[in-house]
Amino acid sequence: MDEDVVKSLSWWKRIVLRLRGYVFLRYEKRPGWKAYLPIYLVKCEKHGYYEDYPHGHTGYFLCPKCLEEIRRSLRNE
Repeated sequence: MDEDVVKSLSWWKRIVLRLRGYVFLRYEKRPGWKAYLPIYLVKCEKHGYYEDYPHGHTGYFLCPKCLEEIRRSLRNE
């Protein structure tokens, strides 16, 4: 995710992002989804910023680059 997205956030959202590691951006409905889901800007300590929606009952986020690294490492074993 580009740093310009972070710079375009309001000062309050930048503070929330810095403190929590994620901040709400918008609601979005994608093909195949039944309802609108909240989309967040999330910071991965290793790969930087990405957009995601909360997963599972606890609402965790998955960095797509970290997930790909895990998949690659499992294929190589």
